[in-house]
This record gives sequence, C-alpha cells and structure tokens, in this order.
Amino acid sequence: MQHVWLSRQPQQDNMLRLWDAQQKTWQWLSDWQAMRAQSSDKNLCLYVPTQAVLSIASELSSAQLKQLGSAGQQYLFEDVSLTPVEQLQVKSLSLADQHYLYALAGAQIEQWQQSAGLADFVVQVILPDFVLLPVPEARLGSQVVIYYDEDTTLMRTSEAAGMGVSYMPSLAAQLDGIASLDEIKLLTTTQCLPHFQDLSDINYTSLHTGDADSFNSLSEPVHQAAAPAVEITTSNDDIVSILQHTGALINVSTEALLPITYPERHPLNMVPKSSESKLSPYLKTTLMVALVAWALQISADALQWYQYQQAETITKLATAEQYAYWFGDEGLNERTTLMAQVKPKLIPAQSTDTSQLGVLSRVAPLLQQSDLVAQSLTWDDTAIHLSVFSEQREGLDQLVSGLTQQGIHANLGSVVPQTNGGLVGELTLPLSSSTGSEDLTTNNS
Repeated sequence: MQHVWLSRQPQQDNMLRLWDAQQKTWQWLSDWQAMRAQSSDKNLCLYVPTQAVLSIASELSSAQLKQLGSAGQQYLFEDVSLTPVEQLQVKSLSLADQHYLYALAGAQIEQWQQSAGLADFVVQVILPDFVLLPVPEARLGSQVVIYYDEDTTLMRTSEAAGMGVSYMPSLAAQLDGIASLDEIKLLTTTQCLPHFQDLSDINYTSLHTGDADSFNSLSEPVHQAAAPAVEITTSNDDIVSILQHTGALINVSTEALLPITYPERHPLNMVPKSSESKLSPYLKTTLMVALVAWALQISADALQWYQYQQAETITKLATAEQYAYWFGDEGLNERTTLMAQVKPKLIPAQSTDTSQLGVLSRVAPLLQQSDLVAQSLTWDDTAIHLSVFSEQREGLDQLVSGLTQQGIHANLGSVVPQTNGGLVGELTLPLSSSTGSEDLTTNNS
C-alpha cells in the first residue's frame, strides 16, 4: 500500500507527497499523474490535512457514545458543521476518560477518491495527517509534539488528540491551555531548521539529521550559522516567539514522519466500509416503522386465521352432532356438502299434511279465553286428543260449544273429578286426513 500525504496549500509543483520506503523520506509530486508514473501499487493510504477534519472533545462516557451510535454521534457536530450532519463520517478515539470525535464530510471523501481514481488508484484509507506525529510520552509533566514545515503545522497532545494549525494565535492558545507543559518535541525539515536557531532553550542532543553540516552550524554562534535555505517569514517568527513564550524545553529533530504501519486498522479511517449503511436516519426510521407495522399485520392475520380454524372445527362438530340427532345413525359424509345431504330429506317433509297444526292453532286461543289448561296432547291418524282441566263442568261445555262454532267437531268424552278440586275432561278433535302415527305429550302448568 502506498502512503500519500496531501498538501494543505496545493501548489503547481507541490500537490502531494509520496512516501519513499527505501530513502525514508516524503517525496513531493506535482499531481496524481506524476505519481502514476512512479508507483505500481494502486492501493493508497491518504493522509489529509487535519484542518479539513472536524473534531470535538466529548464529555459523554463510552457507554453513552455506544448507545448513540454513529447516527447519534453525527448530531454532536450540529453546531460546528456547515455540511448536513447526516452526510458526516464520524470516528472516535478514546484515552482514559477522554473521548475525541472526528468527522469528515462524505462529499469530501468521495472527491478525494474520485481524484485518485482518475489515475487508477484506489483509496482504501483516509486519515487526518496529525496521526503521523509520534505519540507524546506519558509522564509526570506534559509533553507535546509539533511538526512544522513551509506547508504544514501540526500539533499532537496525546494519543487521541491532535490538531492542524492554520492560525498561529490558536497554537499559542492551545499551548497556554496545557497544564504543566515542560517539554516540546519539535519536528521539522532540514530546510526549515535554520528558523529555530534563535530559540534560547533548544536541546541539540535530540537533533537527528543525516546532515552533519547542519548539526555543526547549530552548535556554533548564531552569527556564524550558514545561510538559511528558506527565507524566514512572519509565520516563522510567530512560531519561534510562541515556542519561546512557553518556557518549556524544546527538543528539535529532523526525523521524517513515519507512516502508520497498519493504516487500514486505524480507528480514524474515514473510508466507509462496504458493510456500513448509507441510509439516512429518517429513512432507517421509516423502514423500521414499516417493518414493525408489517410484522403486526402478519401477526394479526395469523391470529385471525387461527380463530377461524377453531370456529370451523367447532362448527363441523356441532353440525355432525345435529345431523346425527335428526337422522339417527346415518353419518354425515364430509366429501359432499351439507346441503346435498339434507335437501333430499327435507323435500318429503314439505309435502306432509299440516292439518294437526291448523286445528291446534284454532284451539289455543279458546283455551286461553276460557282460562282452561291443556294437561296433555296426543294425536293419531284420525284425531287429536286433549286432556283439559277446568274448575267447573260449564267451562268444558263452553269450550266444546266454541270449537263447534269454528267448525271443529269436538267430542267431550269422560269427565274425571280431581281430588284437589276441578275436573279433567277428555276432548277429541277429529281430523279430515291421516298422515301417519305420532304421539307427543306436553305438560303445561
């Protein structure tokens, strides 16, 4: 994998730096096409300017950040992001109880990927360039690491915290806010080394450079130093003044910044993984609600189907029992419909003589008007037989007279006195047709 460091201020001949693993240096290149001519490896780790990356220090605990998830963490940048928070790619670094969140706009990530893709390169890793700085030592006092060259100024205060400096007063404010700052490790290039000869508390023993002449020139008085390779500018003077103002011991080194060994495993890799969803939170919520509604509907339909099955089973059992009650031992055939089995049995019943019912319908009102009670009822093919209870004999005679007036030839047979009082008369009502023999006894009280 090739390591590429993008310039903060791209110029015509200085757009990006390519790591030369053999010489252990960063080589300036003009553009992606120039890199294409020198590199055969198409997989890239891209170190982008930290100034392009949003960062906040969160006071939330690890459990709370995990609960928020990536979608919730995006909204922590709502006050500092000009890009819609839903389009931010958010990563985090933690150190003890301190949690730092870093975010990069998805459009910016795609732009870098497309630029490299025009030269047939594939960007697999995107990291803020402050991760190139060594991690400050953890000890009783405070140490910071600063990198400075004509293009970039970076500062790292811990394993999880770093910043890109584009405005020198902000660097001064950051250094003033560090408690117990006693050492600054300053990394720079050989060309920028002469800018820091005026530092009063510089420690030359930490200077690591392959250029012996540069080391000797720093050991001599300032007025004997060799001419600077780069003209000192106002920003150079500013950083020298800021570093002197801290009063900390300053160790200067020209060691090259080394790329990350396994960049694809770095927690700040901003390249979205293929498994990561690109759906917006609102769409996710809509899909979740739709899924829950669909599941509830399926559950309701399943419950309704189960209830219908239970009702169908109960109905079949009740129908079979009623059929057996009506038609004796003849079983109900489940292969044919109920109507097909019952209809042939109902057709003969429709032609049955109903003269008995007609006579009874005319007798019942007279019994109610006379306050008489029919204790039993039987019939045969020729007549209907009633046992009628009356307090007096006159009531039975009036009933017979009323029936005769309605055209019913009623015959009053035996009249039997009752021990508790009253009489029971046997009344016979002749029928004009015979329909078979059936007895029915009804007791009324």
